[in-house]
Amino acid sequence: MRFALLIGALLFAGCASTQGSTLGTSAVFEVMERGSDAGRLNRLKQLELPSNATLSVEPIWFVGRLRDARPDLRPQVILRLIQEDGGVLQWDLHDGSKLIQGRWNPQQRYKLSLGGRATSPFHVRGLARLEVLFADLDARPEAGRAGVSSLMTPTSASWVDSESTAQHLGADLELVGQISIRTVEDAPPGERLLHLAVVEAEPDPSDGGEEEAEGRLGASARLLRTVRDGDPAVANAKGRSVHAMSALTLRLVITIKDHETRPPPGKNQDEKQERDWDRERWMREPAPRQLSRAPEPGLRIGENSR
Repeated sequence: MRFALLIGALLFAGCASTQGSTLGTSAVFEVMERGSDAGRLNRLKQLELPSNATLSVEPIWFVGRLRDARPDLRPQVILRLIQEDGGVLQWDLHDGSKLIQGRWNPQQRYKLSLGGRATSPFHVRGLARLEVLFADLDARPEAGRAGVSSLMTPTSASWVDSESTAQHLGADLELVGQISIRTVEDAPPGERLLHLAVVEAEPDPSDGGEEEAEGRLGASARLLRTVRDGDPAVANAKGRSVHAMSALTLRLVITIKDHETRPPPGKNQDEKQERDWDRERWMREPAPRQLSRAPEPGLRIGENSR
């Protein structure tokens, strides 16, 4: 009971600011993509990946209610891969420097396409966790990065300080999520796409407790891909919309290369063109920031390039 009261007090404190709380409880789901199961959500406790694979992640779209009633956004999408030794790889796939036009309506719900940028492929072996943050920036691009600390302990108790700091810098933290990674035995060569959705139960100042939010997450059974203006992002098992829900979808590319065979002669030129395209893309995109160890509360860790 005392724990519940404490969480309620923290949520109230977060909502007492000028702009109010924008973060809610979230969970990670796999999105089924074929046949009658297309769009069905399968909640994940952890992400199981072959130890001989490489992983690349791309944000696809966001649907959610945002604080400002305006027809444009400066979205920031941060992805982090946490390694077992405490190291951190971080990418700002959208840094907030550019306006993105989104479909908007008076209910303050946005539909944004975020595709087109992905992380560099990174070896799965040694990875411990995937983290994602979506922020709406009013000011300079670095504003949303203050909320990365909330990814370390994504509970309401940790959101208050992160939200307050970010808001002072000119950002609203709209969604955070994380999922642990467990490596499994090697798999045969090939490529597999995995569609994930980070689904958030948006905070309600009147009764925004975590128990109520968890109930909404538990009712989320299907992703609404063709969201009408003002609608939430998910539906329950009966096809009815679950109220006050946001979602950020991600495409994971899981690749296992065959190091024992060579491509047919006719494929060599295609392979070279693909390498050239990858090299050009790598030069255009900023490299992820490599931290020497996992950040600790209250400490600022120096950053080094990969």
